[in-house]
Amino acid sequence: MQMEHADDPLLSVVQLSHHYGRDPRYVLAGGGNTSLKTDDRLWVKASGHALGTIERDGFVELERAALAVMLDRDWPHERHAREAAFKDAVMAARVEPQRGQRPSVEALLHHLMPGRFVVHTHPTAVNGLTCCTEGRHLSSPVLPEAIWQPYVDPGLVLAKALRERLVDDDPHGVTTVLLENHGLIVSGDDIDQIELTSTEVLARCDAEFNKRHRVTTPKHEDGERDAARFLLHQALAEESRDDTVVRPIDSPAMAWLLSTADGRAAALGGPLTPDQIVYCQSDPLWIDEPAIDRNEGAAQWRGAVDAYRHRHGRDPWVVLLPGLGGLAIRESSKLAATTAALYADAAEMMQRAQALGGIQPLLEGHRRFIEEWEVESYRRQVAARS
Repeated sequence: MQMEHADDPLLSVVQLSHHYGRDPRYVLAGGGNTSLKTDDRLWVKASGHALGTIERDGFVELERAALAVMLDRDWPHERHAREAAFKDAVMAARVEPQRGQRPSVEALLHHLMPGRFVVHTHPTAVNGLTCCTEGRHLSSPVLPEAIWQPYVDPGLVLAKALRERLVDDDPHGVTTVLLENHGLIVSGDDIDQIELTSTEVLARCDAEFNKRHRVTTPKHEDGERDAARFLLHQALAEESRDDTVVRPIDSPAMAWLLSTADGRAAALGGPLTPDQIVYCQSDPLWIDEPAIDRNEGAAQWRGAVDAYRHRHGRDPWVVLLPGLGGLAIRESSKLAATTAALYADAAEMMQRAQALGGIQPLLEGHRRFIEEWEVESYRRQVAARS
């Protein structure tokens, strides 16, 4: 990473954002957020922007005094009323409301974190640990300097919960936080030290996984599998709506997911992170013993999709075919590619979590909150427009 721009700190946080946003080990699609702060101001990523492409005008300037007040005020107990009030309060903290920007929902969290710079990402290696039933126990020997934050609703609730864990932290050092079923936060005053810490965190998580990884995946004849998948791909494409795109989901972890009992249980056990819900939906369509004949496959597909629609009230975005592969089905090539990438990433998280001790999906209440959250709906709309 280049040296920090002492004369233009905002340029530094743009550079910092590009560094992590363009590295798929840390961020995919529109995930993650970054910020810069002074004593009285906070510049945080605006909702809907991607770290990999954000520029100066993608950051929202906020008054930190207005953010500080939010930590101790009374909020409605009902979730939707609370989130609406919180959104209004964060919007009121903008220095330039005429620009029409909407701050990241984690703005209050960025205000709380010590250090001038804050980087919040969703690394696959880290989330293999944070989505593991033994994650909290393992985090102590693997990352003893990190703070473990149990999963709570993102935004206001997360910021207030994390405040209790930051009380005794050294405000002048680098602070590392592991967010259960969510991701990683690294903050500090020095950009290079943040990078060194982030790299070390991923390396330790990788080392722990490699030490415990003992999964063997049954092999399929590549020619037979690819021919069968091609036929079924064609059948699904023909049976889908005209405005849909079908894209294969490929990764080594997908082979484990689709050919083992543990993989099947993981795929059908519920989403692991908010990103998985936003980009892939909570429930994939799993088709046991998929037919490889085109006509049989099309008939099987119609029946499976009808049953899925009846059960969930929507079309599937992810279709899993044991022995053949996975497919992302969306309204455009870009959306299909995003869903395919995010589900391949989720499969790797599942495999890592399983190897580390067991998979811990999001609880039903937390899952439904993300599905119904107005913030995520807004973020998807902005991303789609761009």
